[in-house]
Amino acid sequence: MIPTDDEILKALNESGYLFEQEIATTLEQHSFHIQTNAAFNDEDEEKSREIDVAAYQRVYFNEEKKTTIGIRIICECKNSQTPFVFINRNKSEADAFYWPPNFLFPQKEFQIPVEGKANIYRNIPAFLNFGLDKVYPFSKSDTKAVQFCKMVRKGKEWQALHDGIYDSILFPLIKCLIHFKNRDAKQVSRDWSNYVLYFPIVVLNSKIYAVDSHIDAGKIKQVEYISFTRDINSKKIEGKYLIDFVTKEGLHNYLTYYIQPFVDAFIGQVANQTL
Repeated sequence: MIPTDDEILKALNESGYLFEQEIATTLEQHSFHIQTNAAFNDEDEEKSREIDVAAYQRVYFNEEKKTTIGIRIICECKNSQTPFVFINRNKSEADAFYWPPNFLFPQKEFQIPVEGKANIYRNIPAFLNFGLDKVYPFSKSDTKAVQFCKMVRKGKEWQALHDGIYDSILFPLIKCLIHFKNRDAKQVSRDWSNYVLYFPIVVLNSKIYAVDSHIDAGKIKQVEYISFTRDINSKKIEGKYLIDFVTKEGLHNYLTYYIQPFVDAFIGQVANQTL
């Protein structure tokens, strides 16, 4: 006895294999070179892992200035159709000094002349040198997501569960981000200024809801994408990482209206400083 075509397709859809390919196709339509089930080295646990979709696109190349800019999207696909709910609140003063580790710069700091003082310089982080605190979408936002949960049906009731989902979803993405940053850093030429922008994302085959707890905790809104930060302190990983959650239906808008305007602004900032 063998399965029918319908049974095979049903099994493939439920497994998530076709969902991953669908997301890869969307990224290809936005001019990314993609690799599905991309292997990477988990340095924390010293073993090989896979990420569902890895995508790359070079968005700027100037041979005269010896400057390149690329984008890497690192994507985990979650085929579960139960919704995710995020809780937002206003950012604190400390959030103004958060510079996500989602960038590879040719140097970590830049020397800037101190106005009115000859031959005096100050060092500022690359993130601030290029004014990214004014153009990076997360930095521009007044709010941040501080918690999220997955809605799960238990009998006749829905329950908000978070046990285990933080580490199971976020850890692989963070480890993959670290892998690509380390690999890209080793390929940097001394003669060139190479920049890479990283977007670790979770694409959901479900809806995303948000509650603005600082405004009205009794109202829920549906969103297409949302950013979430997570502090990690493990054996070999320490830092605060930024992950974007995106719905399948919202992926096109995320690429078009979230990523692209920032990339255009970043290219402008880099081009102006490498004249």
